[in-house]
Parts: sequence; structure tokens; C-alpha cells
Amino acid sequence: MDMNYELIFDKKISKNQLHVDLERMPPTIFSALFSFDEAFVLLDANLTIGFINNKANEIIKKVSGTDFNTRESITNLFQGEQQISFKNYLSQTLNGDVVHYEVEIQKNGYSIWLDCLYKPLHSAQGIDGICAIFKDISLIKEKEENERRRKEIKENHFEAKGLFEAFMEYTPLSAWITDENDVMHYLNPALRRLYNLPLDNLSRNMNEIFSKELAEEYRANNFIAMNSGKMIEVVERTLKPDGSMAIYRVSKFPMVIGGQTMIGGWSIEITEEANLQEQLTKSIERYSFVNEATSDAIYDWDISNNILYRGKGFAILFGYHDPYVPLEFRFSRIHPSDVAEVKKIYFNSLEDATLKRWKIKYRFKDAKGNYKNVVDKAFIIRENGKVVRVIGAIQDITEYNQLQEKLVLQEESKKRAIVRSIIETQEKERRLLSVELHDNVNQILSSCKLMLEVAKENKEKAPLLTEKSYHSIQLAISEIRKISHDLNPSAVEDFGLKEAIAEMVDKINLSGKLKIVFRFMSAGKKAQLKSEDKIAIYRIVQEQLNNVIKHAHAKNVVVDLAIKSSKVYLLVEDDGNGFNSKKTNKGIGLKNIHHRVEYYHGTIAIESAKNKGCKTSIVLNIAAPHKK
Repeated sequence: MDMNYELIFDKKISKNQLHVDLERMPPTIFSALFSFDEAFVLLDANLTIGFINNKANEIIKKVSGTDFNTRESITNLFQGEQQISFKNYLSQTLNGDVVHYEVEIQKNGYSIWLDCLYKPLHSAQGIDGICAIFKDISLIKEKEENERRRKEIKENHFEAKGLFEAFMEYTPLSAWITDENDVMHYLNPALRRLYNLPLDNLSRNMNEIFSKELAEEYRANNFIAMNSGKMIEVVERTLKPDGSMAIYRVSKFPMVIGGQTMIGGWSIEITEEANLQEQLTKSIERYSFVNEATSDAIYDWDISNNILYRGKGFAILFGYHDPYVPLEFRFSRIHPSDVAEVKKIYFNSLEDATLKRWKIKYRFKDAKGNYKNVVDKAFIIRENGKVVRVIGAIQDITEYNQLQEKLVLQEESKKRAIVRSIIETQEKERRLLSVELHDNVNQILSSCKLMLEVAKENKEKAPLLTEKSYHSIQLAISEIRKISHDLNPSAVEDFGLKEAIAEMVDKINLSGKLKIVFRFMSAGKKAQLKSEDKIAIYRIVQEQLNNVIKHAHAKNVVVDLAIKSSKVYLLVEDDGNGFNSKKTNKGIGLKNIHHRVEYYHGTIAIESAKNKGCKTSIVLNIAAPHKK
């Protein structure tokens, strides 16, 4: 309402006569002011109420809780910041401005919106009052607020719908909505892509979209969700369009849309996780089977709880059946002389982040009180640099150690046998040398001595005896050279292995008692034979031919020698009287051959029978003795 209140009063009103003039106001105008729908208040220059109509008093009473009378300052309505703000507006009006604003007043639990209009009252002396009109616009503001909220909700709804549609467009989850008659009402893009389904599959029955088996499985799960009234989770296997098997975790839940019960659902593929779970299950089964099958005592040390889980191997090996024991129990069963070192290795390994394993040997007492030699192997598991578990196995090596001790004794016995064989061989060679020197060289030189003594006394026979002595001395020199050659085959180093063996064979053949055929073959990359290798091969051939000459009574012998890469193959075969290789004891010569073969990590095979001759096959690994 916009009116000129100066026209109503029909004259200029001074601030001192404002209240009096109102009392002189004609009844019809006075009544009209009181009945205005707007709250109407007249203020003097001191902001004292000169007139207040019923509507204004009603509003002020709601705000203040009391009636306001004339001659009372209107600023008493407010306190604090509201009073300051109110005074500022009234001061602007007294300065000649028309002030119009809306304000929400909250007091005593009551809230009201007012439209406020302040106009200055002019007189001949200037501005000496204010005409204030208040209008309650709470209903209008409430409607505006409701409309704003409806608009916000609508905008949020469209925004949420857009977000939902965008989420459904790009989410890897397959989502859908069906009704109780199995009709599809929604298929998101992920589900359509999965089954190559076009958009026109909406409003179609599941039987028309999926295979019979899939549709029946989906229908059964829909029925469960609908009747339970809550979300269910199931795992379903299905065939993809490409024929591959896939596994899904599916959630289905009932929902009401437009008064109709629907079934919503989503699924995510867990094929890889399911396969990993299956592999893990199999691994656990394998672990259990290994724990059952192995002779080792497997343990799992939970560091945080300081508890050891022990497999069944502990019951088998040590007689302890309790699967869970504290670590102190383990230490209490370790031999007192070993426990300090074991603890040191245990805890140093746990503290050193660079170590992942330990291997410890100690003595462990079984349930019967007997100590067993064990080896403890463990793998340390860390998370974020902190040890959480230790997985290990304890193996009983008592029997192994006993076998090792026996092996050491056997090796020592074998070494003693080799030394004894070497001594026997040396003694044999000395005896042979003694016999050769005594029976041959000594007799020749003795006859020379006699002939020279006779020649010295008988000058007529001296020339003849001197000549015979000369030839005898030559023979003695040859015998000594032969003995020297047998002891040290210089031909091997001077001419080579093949030539040295050929020379030895030729000398034996000259006797006419035995015919030896020697064949040599070298194939592929020839082995780099050292001097010691050549002498060893030469000695083996020499020993075997000596055995044939002394024991076989053979007429023919074949010697085949072949060198291929790092292997040496030797075959000596005769047509002699043979022997039972299983019952005949090894002589010194045959022992020497066996020792040389063992030195070269080789093999020897002897095939012989009575009157069937003998066949000796030998393989030497030339590289073996030279490996570091």
C-alpha cells in the first residue's frame, strides 16, 4: 500500500503535537487507520511511538511478547545487532530516505518475515517523524521457500538421475530390473555388452533373451529374493557368447516401483578370483597331503602370538602329538650345548631384514628322552619389513650321520687298501726287478766275469772269450734298458700313447707265443691328454696284457683303444681259458686297474666264463681328475 499520509492529516504536524493531533483526528480517519491490513506506526523524531494500529500491535506482540503503547521507543523491540540494524534504517529515514526491505525476525521461538517501509514525515521545520508500515509476508516466504525446495529437489533429482545413468553407462557391474513375471524392464550397457543384447530386449521375457538353463537359474534366484523380502547373494556360472565359462557374484533384491514388485540385481565377474581360490584350496590340500606324506616335521611359527603349529611329522619323528606349543617348549627340547647357538641364529635371522632363510643343525630330544641329530630349515615371511610368520621343516638326520660316519670309515679303509695296493705293487715291481737283475743281468755279467778271468789266463782263447764277453755285456745293457723302459715308459712321452702301446704289442708279438691286434681310433674333438693320463692308459693296457700272458693261455688278443671328446674307451678281448669273474679274487694287477678306473670316475666291466675267454671293457672320464 502506497499512500500520502500528509494528505490524511490535512496539515503539517509538528513533532511536539503529533500525539495531540492524532487525538483530534476525525473518528472516520482514526477508525480507518486502526483497521488497515498493514501494520501502521507513526514515530516522532525520537523514535517514540505516537500511533500504532491493531495490526502493528498484533505483530509486535508476537515478536516481543508484550503490548506496545504510545510514548514508548520502538527500538526496545530488539536487542544487540538487530537493534543496531533497526536504528540504522530509521536514521536513514530521518535523513529523508525512503527505506524498504524484508527481514526475518526470530524471537521467543517464533519466526516472522516482514516487509518494512519507512517514510519521513515533513513539517515546516523539516522532518519530524516517520511513518512505518509493516506487512507480514511469512506465508509468501514459505511458499517461495517451498517452491525453491521443490525446484532444488527436482534439479537434484535430474542430477541424480544423470549421475545414475552415467554410472550405469560406465560401471563394470552388470545391472538389471525385472518384474515378477520375468519381464526385463532395465538392462544396463555392461549387461547388454556381455550378452550382445540390443536395447529392444526391454519388455521381453527372460526366456526370450537367455538360454533355458540360465533363465531357470535366474528365475529360481528371483523367487528366493522376492519371497525372502531381502537381498540375497549367490554365485552363478554361465557361458559367455564366445563359449568361455565365467563365474559371477550376483546380488538380487526386491523393490517396489509404481506399486509393482520388481527384482533388481547386479553382478560382477569373479572368474579369476574363483580360479585363484580354487588353486589356493588345492594348494592347501597339497600342503596337507605333503604334511601327511613327508618324513619331515613341518612347523608354522605365528610370531605375533608366539605359537608354533606342528605337523604330524613331529608325532612320527619325535613322538609329540600336541599341534600347538609355545616356542619355549621347542627350546626346552634342544640339547643344552646347542640351545644358545640355536637361539642366536633364530633371533639374528628375524632381526636382519636381508635374511629370508636359516639352516641349523642341532640335537633334539624326542618324547622318549633320546637326542636325535636334526637339520632345521625355515623360510621367513615379512610384511612391511616386520616378521609375521616362519614356515619350516625339521628333518631327522641321525641315520644319515651314522651312514656318513660309516662312509668315512669305508673311505679310510678304501684309502688304506689303495695304499696297501700301491705298496704291494711297489714290492712286486721290486721283486720283478730283483728277479730280472738276478736271473738275467746278474747271470750274464757273472758269465762275462768268468770268461774274462779265463781269457786273462789263456791267451789263446782270449780273443774268442773277449768277443763273447762283449756280446754278453751288450745283452746285459739291453736287459737293463728293457727293465728301465718297463719301469718308466719314456716312449709314451717321446713318441705318444698310440706309438708306445704299438711298440709294446710288437715286442710281445716277437715272442711268437701270442698274437695281438692293436686298433686305435680317435673321433670328434680329441681329448687333451696330459702326460699322467697317457701313462695311466698305458699302464692299464700293460697290466691287462700281463694278466693275459700269465693266466689266460690265450693265442689271440684284440686291443681296441678309442678316444672321443673327454672319454677314453678301451676293450681287451682274448680267446684264453677264461674264469668265473664272480668267484675269482682280484690280483694285484686287476686291483691296480680298478684303482686307476675309479680315479678317473670311470667304469669297468669284465665278461668271462670258463673256456670262453675274457672281455674287459673300460671307460675313463679324462676330465674328472682335473676338475677343481
